[in-house]
Parts: sequence; C-alpha cells; structure tokens
Amino acid sequence: MRLDMVVLGIDFSQASVATARWVATALAPRAELVLVHVIEPSPQPAFLVTDTLAAEALEPATRVDAESELEEFARTLGRAVTRREVRVGRAGAAIAQLATDCGADLIVVGPHGAGGRESFWLGTTADTLVRTADVPVLVGGRASESEHTNVIAGVDSLPMPVPLLSWASQAARALRGRLTIFHAIEPAAYSHMASLAAAHAHGDVEAERREVEDARRQETAIWLRDLAGAPVDHAETDVVVDVGPAAEALLRQAEMKNAALIVLGRHVGRSGLPSRLGRTVRHVLHDARCPVLVIPPP
Repeated sequence: MRLDMVVLGIDFSQASVATARWVATALAPRAELVLVHVIEPSPQPAFLVTDTLAAEALEPATRVDAESELEEFARTLGRAVTRREVRVGRAGAAIAQLATDCGADLIVVGPHGAGGRESFWLGTTADTLVRTADVPVLVGGRASESEHTNVIAGVDSLPMPVPLLSWASQAARALRGRLTIFHAIEPAAYSHMASLAAAHAHGDVEAERREVEDARRQETAIWLRDLAGAPVDHAETDVVVDVGPAAEALLRQAEMKNAALIVLGRHVGRSGLPSRLGRTVRHVLHDARCPVLVIPPP
C-alpha cells in the first residue's frame, strides 16, 4: 500500500483543523499534502436566473477568505503543502473529484458531528465520501488524537482482508503503538454455541461454562492461524475475539485500548453499487471518540 499523497478536507472548524494537523504530523508525516476547502453555494431564489452565472462567481468574498485561511493553516503545519484548493459545489463530490485528479492515497475530513441520535446517514460530506470514494477515507474523532497510539482493526471475515490489515499495520507503526485485530462473535452465533454447550453439559453449569470458553478459544485460534501470513508486525499485534454486537464490542475494545484509530472495511452494495453504510460501520462512525479509517473494497 502507498501513502504518498493525502487530501485534507478543511472546513476551518477546530475539530477539522485538529484532525488535519494530526494526520499531517503523526499518521502521514512524509506524505504530500493537498488542502481543500469547499464552498457550498447558498440556495438561490427560484425567480433568479443563475444558469448563466458560474458557480465559482457566486461566493467571491468567501473564496478570498477561504484561500487566505488555507494559506495560513498551511504555514502552521511547518512543512511543504503541494496544493491548496478552494472549490465550489457539494463538498463530498468536490473532495472526491480532487482526490481522483491528484491521485491521492487517502482522504481526510473532520468529525461528523456530536454523535447523538443514530441515523442511516452521517453528515452529507462524510457519508458521500465513505460510501463512494475509491480510496480510504479517515473521519476525525471527537477526542484528542495526540495522547494515544494504539490501532484497532475490526475484521469480520476469513481470510483476513490484506488491504485493511496493511493500512492498520502501517498506521500502528507510524503512531508507534500496538495493533489489535478484533473480531466479534455476534450474539446469535454465541447463543448457538451456548445452546450446544448446555445440551452437552446436562445441567452441569461449570461444564457448560468450560465448553463455551473452549469454543471461544477455538475461534481465537482460527483467527491467529489466519494471521500467520498477514502483513503485520506480529511482535506488536494482538488478536482479540469478543462476544456481542460487532459495533458495540469494537467500540468497547477501542475504549479499553485507548485507541488512536479504528480501521474498518467497507462492503460493496448490491450489484456493486455504492449503498447506505453497513450497520457496523455506520454505528462506529457515529459513536467512536477516536478517528475512524474506512477502507474501500478492492
């Protein structure tokens, strides 16, 4: 995998700037940086004819201010910035197009909001990018990233996805932290294991508990065997298998490990088209306090 060029989407909020600074200095300190701010034009009254007026001309004062702020932020990074762009349009689409234009390896945007009520959609920009971008997208967290170094990679299938593990391993090395590869046994599967154990135990509670724990150990052993050929530093990698709904168990693990970053894979929608985010990815993006990196399918 490559991490040579990063597109940093900046909306000038404190959280957006903090996320961009963390990526530029800690996660990708040697990558070329492209800073972009997108002006979304205000809705025009229906009685105005704007077809002949270029979108870029609708917000001239805002554009000048944004260019000035991008230049100032670039100076504070203390390193060369390859490009600074102010574009007009829908932010998600504009940032994705810029990433394509410059051959970026990663897109970074600020946190999606204050959490609260879960919905099928994130903020429009994050949702569009996470669902449709051809390159990984990092959505900033709501807590300080600089204090933590550990990385959690949520994996739900065997064989383990190489691109996801490559990104997670590189992030852990860059942050000088440990990598935890995490798998959750969903309650339905665990209930089946418990039912079989109960049938075999014939009312012996201790025997039932031992059989369930043995099943969990076997599940962990399977994941450890599959990890043998994975592109990770085995001395700095742990494998954890827990029980519970995947998103809740993953968030719990991230809290326990003081994670700096969660890495997840995005699945392809029906017929290969972009779709609404999967339940686990959506839940984690809404509720994680740390940044979340979403890897698109190959």
